[in-house]
Amino acid sequence: MDSRFDAETIAYLQMIQDIVSRMSNISVAFKGLATTLFVGALSISMPESLPRRIAVLSAAFAVVVLLCFCDCNYLLCERRYRRLYNEVRLGNHE
Repeated sequence: MDSRFDAETIAYLQMIQDIVSRMSNISVAFKGLATTLFVGALSISMPESLPRRIAVLSAAFAVVVLLCFCDCNYLLCERRYRRLYNEVRLGNHE
């Protein structure tokens, strides 16, 4: 670290970095959950009749789309926190 940062700035940067790290971990969890749900629904629906298979896969697809929207929201918030981190690091933020 540069000597121009005081203890408060370093603590603030660490807090922002912790938030970004936590949001990144949640994003990975969403992706894993979406994959697990879709593969599970696919394996459950295989021995069923065609209308039942379509219903199960449609429900799973709807859940996956919902998780994708949540993931996109977390990625957008993470990008904003990264921008805030850079502003604080460069001294453009109070």
